[in-house]
Amino acid sequence: EDIKSISSLINYFNMSQGVELGDVRPQMDKYGDRYGDFGDTYSNEELPEIPKKPCYMAIFLFVMGILLIIGGFIEEIKYLDPSRGTTLWIIGGICLVPGSYYSYKFYKAWKTTNAIERRHILADIPQFD
Repeated sequence: EDIKSISSLINYFNMSQGVELGDVRPQMDKYGDRYGDFGDTYSNEELPEIPKKPCYMAIFLFVMGILLIIGGFIEEIKYLDPSRGTTLWIIGGICLVPGSYYSYKFYKAWKTTNAIERRHILADIPQFD
């Protein structure tokens, strides 16, 4: 009897919202795939190629950010004026944040073995055409 009352309550709620149980469809993304459904770990589909130019740019920004932050620390220690290293810290932080984010995205795309998941990861990365 509890099951009947729960199912009737669900049906009543769905009907009051104007939703029939048969109308529920999975949400699709721009590639026609369902959200969160990456299928098998190994698909027969060929893996999309990782774009080289944005990958090199992300690694360059990451390395430059680290070097500029280290240079800021050296300037801070070397001179008594505390404002000399601040500029390098700010520029280094501006380079390091997007460089590390996109380097991680490329690493994640490189490690995956599923073509659909790789396409989802690479869709978030800007292209330089």
